[in-house]
Amino acid sequence: MTRLNATADLLNATIAQAAQTAGVGFVNPAPAFLGHAVCDSSPWLNNLTSPTSESFHPNRAGHASGYTPTVSPSLTGAPVTATSAVLRTAEGAGAAQAKRQRGYAALDRTITPKEFRLPDLHSPRVRAAAERAGVDVDDPASVAAADRVWSARQDAARQAQPAR
Repeated sequence: MTRLNATADLLNATIAQAAQTAGVGFVNPAPAFLGHAVCDSSPWLNNLTSPTSESFHPNRAGHASGYTPTVSPSLTGAPVTATSAVLRTAEGAGAAQAKRQRGYAALDRTITPKEFRLPDLHSPRVRAAAERAGVDVDDPASVAAADRVWSARQDAARQAQPAR
């Protein structure tokens, strides 16, 4: 999760820079999702799913309570609340949106990552670091607890950064 969070931060920074270069706005959605990560009690993101293309993307609650109020002021000039009427309108447009998304997904499938390596939680170096940190790499609850601590540190650091 730490690597996924770091990747999301890098992606947001890259998009923000590209948007600025192009002279368009960018709204970073990450702060709206604090406290609603995959492992939180009220997640707004899908976990690892099948098909994997849906993994780590906002679920319905994430769109309604995260993205909509975050980006709507920039798009419409006013905050939009995901009321039942707004949700009905969105559901009515779902087929057309799905068709557009299939086109984007086809383009996404052409992307070749430079490198992707799964973390080796059992290498001697990682085991030694985990032991120093009091993490049992063979206990998913211990790993999840350590990830929550690290994510909280990242979130605090991100919130402490001046707004761009």
